[in-house]
Amino acid sequence: MNCRLAFSFALSASLLAASVFAPDAFAQRGGRGAQPRAPKPTFNQREVSRIFFDDVFAQGLDGERPANLSAGPMIAAGGPAGGAIAGAESPGGYSGEWKSFLPASVIEDELKAIKLKVDQEVTIPTKWNGGGYQEGRRHFSVAAAMFGIITEYDGEVRWKKEAAYLRDLFARSAANSKVGTPQSYNEAKIRKQDLTDLVGGSTIAVTGNPEPKTDWGATVDRAPLMQRIDIGQQEKLNAAVANEAAFKANKEDLLHEAAMFAALAQILKQETMPDGTDESYVEYCDELLTGATTILDAIKLDNYDQASKGASMINSSCTNCHDLYRNN
Repeated sequence: MNCRLAFSFALSASLLAASVFAPDAFAQRGGRGAQPRAPKPTFNQREVSRIFFDDVFAQGLDGERPANLSAGPMIAAGGPAGGAIAGAESPGGYSGEWKSFLPASVIEDELKAIKLKVDQEVTIPTKWNGGGYQEGRRHFSVAAAMFGIITEYDGEVRWKKEAAYLRDLFARSAANSKVGTPQSYNEAKIRKQDLTDLVGGSTIAVTGNPEPKTDWGATVDRAPLMQRIDIGQQEKLNAAVANEAAFKANKEDLLHEAAMFAALAQILKQETMPDGTDESYVEYCDELLTGATTILDAIKLDNYDQASKGASMINSSCTNCHDLYRNN
């Protein structure tokens, strides 16, 4: 706004005040006349025309008028900047960028938790072949998803340099862990050591030229990701919204699960994923995403009722979706 325009607004305000608070408004009651006041100012029209615009919006302002800020703040900034993924526009005021609903700390904590679980499952061949490979497949799938997100993450996050390489390694191990064999067990042991090195602060030597952009359909299968959501529901989500006291005591776990659900919902509805172009399926994913972001908002606002509502949306989405899609 230029100086002429600023002075115009200021002088307009003064004139308005003078017209509202006219001398008659201050007349004393009870037979006495009004107190003497200074006469109203007069202005030379030629001089005034040099200061005022006839129509301030037509002549004085450049660009668009400001947005209507009374509508309330957005939850997170959106925009076309790097990190947004195809078809990722999210309901509830969250942008399609990963960091708008998935803090870097959640990614790191999830990978640390996977490391601890892999330590328990990858111990001896008999345990692996007896069913441990199924757990390993889920852990490696979620790890591949996390590294895939890191390759696209629109902010600072650990392991970004090695992420594309690690994404492909864990995706391959997840695919090979569909069966319990000596080969899949030996590969799982290597992934176990990779996680130990990463969490411990060591670097992983990258070989080859991994594709920087993540092809989600080639990186993860749907079933292990849905299993991760199921486990999060049963072990963390539902317990954390059982009542208001549980909500207040378990906000950290609830935030982690809600952020993970939002991220997995984004992945599950990508076009290269199974049924990613099916309208009904995408609606279920969006309902899951909306429920998750509703919980994230509820945690910020310390609003138990809103958190419970978000959890109900998640449970409804999963219940309605599972019979049709979970086993693929």
